[in-house]
Amino acid sequence: MVDDDPDIRELIALTLAELYGCTVTVSQSGDDALTRLRSGAVRPDLILLDLQMPGMGGAEVLRELKSRGASRHIPVVLLTGSQDPHGLRVARTLLKPIDIEQLGELLESVAAAKPPSLDDKVSAIRARFLRGARETVAGWAERSEEDIRADAHRLAGTAGQLDLQEMADLFQAIERDVGTRSVAAEIEALRTQLSDDAPIEPSPF
Repeated sequence: MVDDDPDIRELIALTLAELYGCTVTVSQSGDDALTRLRSGAVRPDLILLDLQMPGMGGAEVLRELKSRGASRHIPVVLLTGSQDPHGLRVARTLLKPIDIEQLGELLESVAAAKPPSLDDKVSAIRARFLRGARETVAGWAERSEEDIRADAHRLAGTAGQLDLQEMADLFQAIERDVGTRSVAAEIEALRTQLSDDAPIEPSPF
C-alpha cells in the first residue's frame, strides 16, 4: 500500500491483516515504493495506490509501474478523493473516505479477475528458453564466431523480454566481444547462470 497519510496506512493495513488475512507492506511515498520494488524487497499481488501524494504522485508512480519489468503485471487499485481518476488505467478505483466492506469486495473481485495461471505460463516459457539456451551455448565450441555472434544477439533479445536482464547483458557482451580474450570469461559466467543448479530470478523492475 502506498499512501502518505499514516492514519490511513495503519487503518487499512490493520483491517486487511485482521479481517482478510493479508500480508500488507506499506510505503509512505511513491519513491519508497518504487525503490522497494526495484530491489526485490517486496513482490505484491496487488498495489493500493493513493493518487494525491506530495512529491511523486500516484499517476507518476503508476506510469513507472506499468512501463518496466515484472511490475507491469501487478494489479493496481487507485485510492482517490475524485470521481474521475484522470483516465488512468487501473484494475479498480476506490473513493476516499474508504469503506472497509467495499474494500474487501474490491480485493476479492480483483483477485478473481487475475489470471491464475499467468505466472505458471511465464515460468514455463522461461524454463523452455533456458533449456534451449543451454543447448545453444554447449554447441558453441564447434560453431564459427559469426554464428556465436548471431546466437548471442538472438538470445539477448529473448532474455530481456523475459525480464532476465543480467543474462541479457551477458549475451550482449558476448556478441560484442567474440574473438577477443574477454569473451572466455563472459561465456563461463553465462554457463554458470545457465546451470541447472543456479536460481534464475526475473528482474524485479
